[in-house]
Amino acid sequence: MEAGLLLIVQTIIVGLLAYVVIVLFLRHRERSKLPPGPYPLPIIGNLHLVADIAVHRPLQALARQYGNVYSLVMGCVPNIVLNDYAAIQEAFVGQADCFTGRPHFAIHKEISGGAGGFLNGDGSDWMELRKFTLRCFRGFGVGRRSQEGRIHEELRVVIEHVSREQERPFDIFNHLKSATGTSLLSTFAELDKFLEKRISQHKETFDPNNIRDIIDAFLVERNSCTNRVRTAYLLYNELVKGIHDLFLAGTETTSNTLYWFMLFMLHHPHVQAKVQEEIDSIVGHGRLPSMSDRANMPYTEAAITEMQRLANIVPIVPPHRVTRDTVFRGWHVPADTCVMANLRTVLGDGQLWPQPEQLRPERFLSSDRRSFIKREEMIAFGTGPRVCAGEALAKMQLFLFFTTLLQRFTFTSPPGLEAPSLEPQWGIVYSAKPFKLCATERDWCH
Repeated sequence: MEAGLLLIVQTIIVGLLAYVVIVLFLRHRERSKLPPGPYPLPIIGNLHLVADIAVHRPLQALARQYGNVYSLVMGCVPNIVLNDYAAIQEAFVGQADCFTGRPHFAIHKEISGGAGGFLNGDGSDWMELRKFTLRCFRGFGVGRRSQEGRIHEELRVVIEHVSREQERPFDIFNHLKSATGTSLLSTFAELDKFLEKRISQHKETFDPNNIRDIIDAFLVERNSCTNRVRTAYLLYNELVKGIHDLFLAGTETTSNTLYWFMLFMLHHPHVQAKVQEEIDSIVGHGRLPSMSDRANMPYTEAAITEMQRLANIVPIVPPHRVTRDTVFRGWHVPADTCVMANLRTVLGDGQLWPQPEQLRPERFLSSDRRSFIKREEMIAFGTGPRVCAGEALAKMQLFLFFTTLLQRFTFTSPPGLEAPSLEPQWGIVYSAKPFKLCATERDWCH
């Protein structure tokens, strides 16, 4: 009996060892087609090498060893990591037809009911949803001057709240958060309920001759569809997920970027003074700044762009998926390989941006300092077909909020305290740690 049991145990052990050997052999054969990278362990792959909440740091360290394009295995999933501007552009723009997919995670399908939305969708459904939403944005004037009135209303509320603090130390983040819409709903569950309620209200009051917003436009598109393939993206849960993604991505990133702007002003009062000088010269004091002023304010535009580069609140873009077998820089990349792009290495590349840790608006100015220079390496909003759909609106909000606040106030650290730490913290995005500042109304306000 004991001899029989021992034989069974030995057979199981030999079988497991054989399985491990076969799996490792197959992985090695598959990896030989991919860029070089660290050898994966059974089951976990290379997860132990990137076990850092600030994942861009180990990714950068591995790039120094394996180059700017290398492979990792996350669990059992092969990944390619891109760590420089040229590689990211080559993949996401030059070979966009292969590199624009999203990984298919079972947990995501369970949570979202199968809806991909803006962030996690791919294929023809995602492309249709994106085209439709961008069409709606253009129709409603998103990112254009027609939206200024609404943003100015939000700004007047912020100015009123900040004025009440009047030189007392306070944390400005909640005011920024409220103004950009984030505080309307504090959890994902509440946001879903809110969206479902709004969509139901729109369906009940829908008038095809009076299209009020993106939800109405979506209902028009859905009702006009006769092709079943095209109708797939117009399912109810797809709309909920798409608006959910737009709402969270837009408000969370904008409020946190503005918070970084305020922190940078405490560290760089000379930049704040130069922006205020330009505001006084171009806008004056009798009205709020307008988007029509931006073209005449090159230093302000340069300062905003440079602060975005430094803040880099989304250092790793959401993972892409290779949609079919392809060749990238001579390597054979199989379908369903995941692709990670490390924007932190691009926006902090010392060859592109000498002394990258310093705030230098002059990087985006012409030699005579009279013109703003747009640089293609500035990819804070991403690149390729998945570039941020709300980029125009985000740039509008950042410009109007920043210039309006500096038009009326000067921001300083509380008396007797040094400027707060620039060390970031991780959350939904790469955000500044909570800090307090003082806001002093400028002389012209009295």
